[in-house]
Amino acid sequence: MSKTTLVQVRVDEKLKSKMDRLFSDLGMDTSTAVRVFFKQAEMVGGMPFDVRRRFSYGPMSREQLDVELQKGLDDLNAGRTVSLEEVREKMKERYGEA
Repeated sequence: MSKTTLVQVRVDEKLKSKMDRLFSDLGMDTSTAVRVFFKQAEMVGGMPFDVRRRFSYGPMSREQLDVELQKGLDDLNAGRTVSLEEVREKMKERYGEA
């Protein structure tokens, strides 16, 4: 067996508990999950998943989501729409090329 070293990292206690449960459901402990992550990163030569900034309104309650969806439906029914090309241009201006 190859020589091993200790890796320590600080994470939020609640996040750690959630991840312990998740990895347990997947049949492994958190240390094994970290080793899997390291091996995958080594195999792909980088992060083993996409890392990108995502636009988010943050957590919404069901009621807030329903209000936002209703606003969208109201706009659609009133003809307040824009073309896909306009949306793409606005996204490009705000976030750059994909």
